[in-house]
This record gives sequence, structure tokens and C-alpha cells, in this order.
Amino acid sequence: MKKNRAMRFVTVKLCILLITTSVQAGMAIGNGIDTLYIYSSAMDRTIPAAIVLPSTYQVNHDKYPVVYLLHGATGSFNDWLTRFPEDGFLQKLANKHNIIFVMPDGDPFGFYLNSPWNRESQFETHIAKEVVSFIDLNYRTKGYAEGRAISGLSMGGQGALYISIRNPSVFGAAGSMSGAVSLNIEEWDLPEETIATISREVNKAVGEGNDITSWLIQHSVLKQIEAFTKHQIPMIIDCGTEDFFLEANRQFHKKLTDQSVKHLYKEYSGQHDWNYWHKALPFQIHFFSEFFNNSKK
Repeated sequence: MKKNRAMRFVTVKLCILLITTSVQAGMAIGNGIDTLYIYSSAMDRTIPAAIVLPSTYQVNHDKYPVVYLLHGATGSFNDWLTRFPEDGFLQKLANKHNIIFVMPDGDPFGFYLNSPWNRESQFETHIAKEVVSFIDLNYRTKGYAEGRAISGLSMGGQGALYISIRNPSVFGAAGSMSGAVSLNIEEWDLPEETIATISREVNKAVGEGNDITSWLIQHSVLKQIEAFTKHQIPMIIDCGTEDFFLEANRQFHKKLTDQSVKHLYKEYSGQHDWNYWHKALPFQIHFFSEFFNNSKK
């Protein structure tokens, strides 16, 4: 398939990320921002995360809603604090909407699934149970589904939608930005060598199981339409018009619409990059803020 110049540019950036991105735990702590280290009994290891508290958190005794943000492939939990083109972007959103942000780590290629082959890749359980429990125990949170939302970008978009629909008693709303909503990696609109690299890294992360391709496809949110129809979780989904995941997101949107699953779907001009997510995230947070305000107990 022929690709335009913008797509080739995105592909080059993705290839560079595959080689250069690393986890930077122990980052500097600022006002309202902490790096957390959460022990996972499911994986028998300690996993980092970051939290951003609104400016009002230290001056009152209120309980706050929480938005969980999942990073993309090749990334880590602190991408949300270091990759936006605007300093302090999340802190400003937390202050504006009076919400807590939590950014768990999902390993560079864990895809937020519970692997049947690799005990050290149990990220659905880690996030939906271990991270949520840790946050509710240690911070003043609403502590119920209507006070929690989960979203993410790319790999994290797939992960957020997948985790939300499998844990509807934990998360009351969900979102996805440029989500990898189909895990049929061989059909992604990328060069063959990039596909091969991603497939190899995903196999390392989840384990060298039999027919792993089929397993991944079955865990795509594109294959979970029946669950979305049953639970009807409020959702916001967006994708850039020059993104290589655009067609998969359009297909997901159509499947949801055909089954009368209520959701907000948007396409904005942009590629698969932080400039796009810098533009998209405020719309997602506004959606969640309205959800929290309309769901007050």
C-alpha cells in the first residue's frame, strides 16, 4: 500500500521510538506530582506509576474523581508528564477539572492484557485491581465506578476500552485516543519491517504461546462488541485523520453504532503523535468531568 509523506514521517518516528524509548522511574517530584511504586502480587514485582493531584487537594478534605491514563507501545508511565509540548499540561487539567490523574505502567508492549503464558505480564489485573486499590487506600478518592474513568493513547486506547468493559464495576467511563482497537498487527498500515519488530516485541512481552496471533485478535476491543452492548459504558473515542489506526477506529465506531451502543466519536486533523494527543486530551477530560458531575452520589 502506498503511503503519503506524512505517513512515512510517522513510521520513521515509530521506528526510532522502538529503539530508543526507556522507562525513567524516579523522576523529579513536583507540587502535586509523585512517582509511585506499587507491588503487584499478580506479577510478583513492583511496577511504577505517577499521580497528579489538583491544587485544591492539600487545602480541603474532599474526595476526588480519578482518571487513569494508559501509555502507548514503546512508552512508559511518565510519558504523560514528559512528552507533551506544553510544560505542566496535566497539572493544569487536574486543577481546572478538580480531578486526580493516575498513570500506571503497562510495559512497552504489554498491551494491558493478562497473558496466559507469562506471569510477569498481567496488566489487566494490575490496573483494574492492584493500582485502583492502592490509589483508593492512599488518596482521597470517590472510591466507586462513577468516580473513575480510564483512557489511553494507541496501545493504551485499546487497553483502556478493554479493561473498562471487562471491569464495569470498577470504571464508570472510558476513552481512547488513536487506539489500537484491532490487535491484528499484521494488518496495521505500517512497513513490513516495523510490523515484524512490533510482533517480535509483543511476543516477548506476553509469552511465546501457541497461535498468539489469534489470541491477540480475540482480545481486540473490535471483538468485544457484545460486551459493550451489554454494559453501555459511557465512552469517548477519537483518532487523527492522518493516523494509521484511523480505519480500525472507524470500523469500531460503525460496529458500536450498528448495535446502538452510545458513544462519542470524533476525528481531528493530526497524526499518531504527541501534538495530536495534546489537542485531543482536553476533550476527553471535559467528557469525563461532565460524567463525574452528572453522576454525583
